[in-house]
Amino acid sequence: MSNVFREISYRLTVPYLDVNDLGVAWRESEERHRLLQDFISRAQGKVIIFDGSSQFPNLSLIEPDFTLHFRGVRMIRDPRDVAISAASYHARASEPWLHVPREKFGGLTYQQKNRSFSTLKEKILFELDNSHRRMVRQMVSFNDQGVFCDAKYEDLIDDTSLTAWRRILSYLGFEEREMEPALAAVSAKSLFGGGDHHEFHVT
Repeated sequence: MSNVFREISYRLTVPYLDVNDLGVAWRESEERHRLLQDFISRAQGKVIIFDGSSQFPNLSLIEPDFTLHFRGVRMIRDPRDVAISAASYHARASEPWLHVPREKFGGLTYQQKNRSFSTLKEKILFELDNSHRRMVRQMVSFNDQGVFCDAKYEDLIDDTSLTAWRRILSYLGFEEREMEPALAAVSAKSLFGGGDHHEFHVT
């Protein structure tokens, strides 16, 4: 999904920030709001900020002049599909936390434990008892701060008419003159548009 908005920013020449690119500076910072404010200040105009983990800071800590025009969208997904997808994804992903030996798994890493199961059913049950619980809690406890709206993953992956996407982009503040290039970017990176097919595979 990050590359969808990255492509939109490229076509519209709008500054783009994926907070994951900040690495430790973002994950361990107690002043994430300042990082966002600094980025917005340097851009001096419309920006796109993406956080794949939906862990935005308290936006009220940012100066009111910035927050006045904030709009956000959070993508949610059927928890059952999340568990199935995670069972496959965690068996091959390179995310650091998957490769840390865990005492609870007898010294195995999360990925090694995942791979130790011979059936998909066992892998899914393992996910339900572990990372899946954390992800569902995050979805349920998310604070929309009065600026985020929800979009369903299932509605977006088959949105060949781009109706749902147009609604999202409109909410985010894209003007009519920006819609055509923005929707073209979405189509180029979608499952149905023939672009980077992995982009909508979200866990």
